[in-house]
Amino acid sequence: MMAVSRALILLTVTALVGCDGFIGDPGNAGSTTTPQTFEDAGGAPSNGSSPCDTADCDAPPTGGQVGNADDGGDPGAGNVAAEGGAGDGGANGGTADASPGNAIQAPLQGNVTAGTWQAGDISVPGVTLPSGKPFHYDYLLPANYDPKFTYPILVQEHEDTEGDAWYDGQNGDPLYLTSASGADGWYNNTAWRTAYPCIILLPYADQTANGTDGDDALENFGGWTNTGVTGTGTTFSGDSGPNVFAVAGLVQNFIQTYSVNPTKVYVTGDSLGGIGSWYMILMYNRVNGPSGKLFTAAMPFAGVMELNGFGSGPTSAQIAQLKDVPVLAVSGAQDGTSLPQDWNQPLWQALAGNANYPAPPSGAQAGASSFHYMQDPGLGHDVWDTYRPLPAGKPLYDWLFSQ
Repeated sequence: MMAVSRALILLTVTALVGCDGFIGDPGNAGSTTTPQTFEDAGGAPSNGSSPCDTADCDAPPTGGQVGNADDGGDPGAGNVAAEGGAGDGGANGGTADASPGNAIQAPLQGNVTAGTWQAGDISVPGVTLPSGKPFHYDYLLPANYDPKFTYPILVQEHEDTEGDAWYDGQNGDPLYLTSASGADGWYNNTAWRTAYPCIILLPYADQTANGTDGDDALENFGGWTNTGVTGTGTTFSGDSGPNVFAVAGLVQNFIQTYSVNPTKVYVTGDSLGGIGSWYMILMYNRVNGPSGKLFTAAMPFAGVMELNGFGSGPTSAQIAQLKDVPVLAVSGAQDGTSLPQDWNQPLWQALAGNANYPAPPSGAQAGASSFHYMQDPGLGHDVWDTYRPLPAGKPLYDWLFSQ
């Protein structure tokens, strides 16, 4: 049974990270800086979804008011507001370059029980959601969380429109997505928490803009289509909207707030979230991410990017960029929603040199690249129903957490 803590955390972001240092007053925890346009080291606006050039943005943000929650193994009363001591979750991804420290060892030993989900909100300077509300998220700390160890982060991005009920006021339960998305059933059980001790982040995408749900940069986790608009640090590009920057800021904040191994930050998602996890690893991977170096590896479920035009597949430049980036994509061969032939299959063909798409239980590696693919011949779109739960998901999660 899911244990929940319904106290909200309001995290006020107070410092922007610019390419030449901090912008704003990081010592003033009670205020929010005025959004400013980021510039790269040469003084020109950044020409994409990145607020600044990654190479010049690896100073971690500081200051702000943060939530400090009890550990996932013993939630107690769910205390929430603790001032100071954390990063600001700035709009850019920055570079997660802190020391990994004494990494937690898996499987956990001793008593492992279900944990307590908690909820929070984060306001990221320069990021305005369609609803005008702060970015909402749920999170689950690992069993027996102990800050003398460092832990991985797993970001789980949800299906289309699942976060909207929070932003449009239809559902006031700040933790409803933990069950609605399936995350509580997948991750909050003894077997999973023993095998994969980590911090789970469950962000709520705001898709309440006045468009068709999921088809523009404002209404997804990134990577669906591209309107051709060139963005700057505070003007979103044609393939990247406020939910993308908010997720990057949220991850950066947790890296600074909790005891995190920054070399073990992962992103996964289903359908819309599968597309978004592809986009986040394209733009924010630790190997060559142009918008920030946050994510070590990704595991998109039933997600294909269409940012080059529907059915166009990845460009040669994107294939070269992704060659050494750890990704395990999961598709159903009968998927008529996120068509494997639009992204996953051509990427496999380019890197593996064949069209022999690998099957369950664990897929296969594409040639000498870091791309892994698994295509289930008997499944359609909802591959997560089969491969999120253990034991079927074990080979996939074993791969992910080994990266």
